[in-house]
Amino acid sequence: MQNNTYIKLLLIFLIGFILTTSVRNAHAAQDTLPLNTEGWYDSVWVSPDGKMMLFMYARYNFFPAIIEGKEPKLYETNAAPLNGHHSNDINPWDDSDLYLMIKQDNGQWSGPHDLPTNDARADCCAMIAGDEMFFQKGTDIYVSKFENGTWQNATKLSINSHKVDTNPHYDAFSKTLYWASDRGGNYNIWQAKRLDHNGWSAPEPIKGDVNTTAKEDQPFIHNGKLYFSRDGYSGNAFATLNKKGEWAKVKRQSFGSAFYESEVSYSADGQQAWFVAGDLKTQKLFFMTTTQNPTTGEWSKPIKILD
Repeated sequence: MQNNTYIKLLLIFLIGFILTTSVRNAHAAQDTLPLNTEGWYDSVWVSPDGKMMLFMYARYNFFPAIIEGKEPKLYETNAAPLNGHHSNDINPWDDSDLYLMIKQDNGQWSGPHDLPTNDARADCCAMIAGDEMFFQKGTDIYVSKFENGTWQNATKLSINSHKVDTNPHYDAFSKTLYWASDRGGNYNIWQAKRLDHNGWSAPEPIKGDVNTTAKEDQPFIHNGKLYFSRDGYSGNAFATLNKKGEWAKVKRQSFGSAFYESEVSYSADGQQAWFVAGDLKTQKLFFMTTTQNPTTGEWSKPIKILD
């Protein structure tokens, strides 16, 4: 019995090693994503095995609104949006759809698939945990389950408020949902424990040193660390959970690109990262990736996978 258990564990280890090694090796020859339609590509999330990518797409450029306080601008040269896109010409902020891409056996990414949960209500900021997808629709957080080969009808979570709730990340290990909300008057990271399939504990701000008077957003849990963005500097911050159940020792992490970095996701072994980079001068967004040297801990020069 012990020998059989050992063999099973060895096989699991070898399979995991092969998968993570193939992801790292494929990185060096990774081609640009097959996305030729002009538009706003943002909120990238890549699965821990590097085989799935989620992102949002809109036909509008939001930099004029974010930087100059003007209205979002339609990409005038965009003859046709991505396939299946739910256009919204009344409210540009509701124009976004979620798309899924799959890494094929040859290392290339498939074309973008418009998700069936989309409508003209600002679908964005998604991540997948097991057979569930957590995402933002409008100003609320929803969940959808993958059944019978498709993502089923979206269900609005009970943790939402009359304020903005955005950028959800579900940690299946601790059964905790993390997200950003301005319900306290300022954007901070909030959490709620899963009690059953549809039940959640009362939302509360996370404890510790993460939340400040600055804007905290875009939480991501990996290997016991909480990664997030903080307004005012480029790069991702991260914190560790102490024995008191508080997130402490906040540190800044930069991958060394020449752009404003945010929205990080990691491979299962933590040695490949994907993130969104913003060039504030040219008002462009990029999807970038980098790998970590397991010996030195240094990150390679980030490369663009979407330009």
